[in-house]
Amino acid sequence: MVLGEKIKDPLNHDFRYLLLNIILKYKRTGIRLVELSRITGKKNHSLRHHLDILEQKKLVYTKSQTHQLYYFPDSHIPKHTRIGHPLENELRSKMLETILDGNSRGIHVSALYKKLKVPKNRTLKALKILKHFELIHTKQENDYTYCYPTIKTLDLVKYVEDKIDLFNEIRSEEGVLIKDLKGKIDLDHVGLDYFKLCVYQKRFGRDTFYFLTPFVEHILEKSNA
Repeated sequence: MVLGEKIKDPLNHDFRYLLLNIILKYKRTGIRLVELSRITGKKNHSLRHHLDILEQKKLVYTKSQTHQLYYFPDSHIPKHTRIGHPLENELRSKMLETILDGNSRGIHVSALYKKLKVPKNRTLKALKILKHFELIHTKQENDYTYCYPTIKTLDLVKYVEDKIDLFNEIRSEEGVLIKDLKGKIDLDHVGLDYFKLCVYQKRFGRDTFYFLTPFVEHILEKSNA
């Protein structure tokens, strides 16, 4: 940490917010610095700076295993700090839909937050999350940062359009029980990954229900119009 630096809320920093959520994915096994560097593209010294802050604020802890240091999320992390599902959030879903409308032309960041009437800092945080999940990519042109949908996102839209009947069946305010969809979901790796991007889960008692993300809801609205 920089000498004299005061950190009130370590998760106001976009990269630390993403870093913590990466570590959360490895809460059972832990994750090494070299793996964090590969995933984030950051150098070790930069990573250590942010990890030291997270550790000081008791958001992560380290544990030595087979002579190597692993990072784990602390058990008391509040739920609001977690990204969770990238498209369960209405803003991120609407943002991705807007970027898709721009398609090959792209849309620059300032035009995006003005169009959605969202503060710049919230827009940048949402974009970093979408980029982290490889749903968008960005390009710098003439001092503007342009956002584009990835192939993964374009394929996701095709997947939803091919599964319209299935998603119309899930479309319900009460949700759909997981067991009721047995045999209707592709269990191959790619199909399952796309399905997980289209829905999120909620538990009520002992039952788990699927709900459509706002992103898929928007696609269905256009299709059914």
